[in-house]
Amino acid sequence: MKKRKFRSVLSRIRSFLSRLLHILDPHKQSVFYFKTNFFDWLVFLMVCIFLYANRKNLFVLFLLYNPFFAYPNVYIHSFLGHMFLGPVMKMVFVAIFGFVLPETVVAPIGEILLAGSGSFSEILLPCIGIIVCLRIAGGRYVLPVALYWLSVSIFNVGLYIVNPSSQLDLLAYNPAPSACALMVELGAQAAPQVTDPSLYGDWAFILNTLGLQAYAQPIGHGLMFLATAGFVLAVWSPFYYWRHMDQYPIPHCEFW
Repeated sequence: MKKRKFRSVLSRIRSFLSRLLHILDPHKQSVFYFKTNFFDWLVFLMVCIFLYANRKNLFVLFLLYNPFFAYPNVYIHSFLGHMFLGPVMKMVFVAIFGFVLPETVVAPIGEILLAGSGSFSEILLPCIGIIVCLRIAGGRYVLPVALYWLSVSIFNVGLYIVNPSSQLDLLAYNPAPSACALMVELGAQAAPQVTDPSLYGDWAFILNTLGLQAYAQPIGHGLMFLATAGFVLAVWSPFYYWRHMDQYPIPHCEFW
């Protein structure tokens, strides 16, 4: 009886995920529809491990942390995240749950939303771009760019968790340091204020609030490895589309 219930739950979850994937990717352009074998994924994993093991190499670091995406993310992090999304998410959360949950629960969660809004905004924009590309017939031609942007954003978040000062280290390489410094300063004013130097940085504050500060290194390195896999997928996907053109018909004017 228990096995039947478990199989029924798995079947419902599988059905739900299948419908969700069809909604997000109606033209079957994502990696979930790639015709691959075990050897393909073995090579994929080996390349990911190789790049991640050599991530401190200047050329590899340039690929994984491309400044053409990293620099705009600094402005997105400070302006869109801490100055707009963060206060809005905190205000909405407090307005909805402020009368239901105790203050000892609402206050920390509100501060976590405010602190995490910068990294959330960095990941949100490329995710929206990926969804739009998947929804458009022929969007696969632009999809690798959006996927590459997402990988750089996730790598930035992982680096930020491993080294909280890395966000400000970008100022040393920015061609417009005064403008970047202004955005970081404005974003810092909107972020939660902490007095303990060991908690400086969004993710140091978040992980300490959640009691996960001891796991900052594995969490950060895990995200950076995930970003490396995203970069490899972004490079691999154009070659896959080219080699399997018969799998994708010539797109017509079918957008949604």
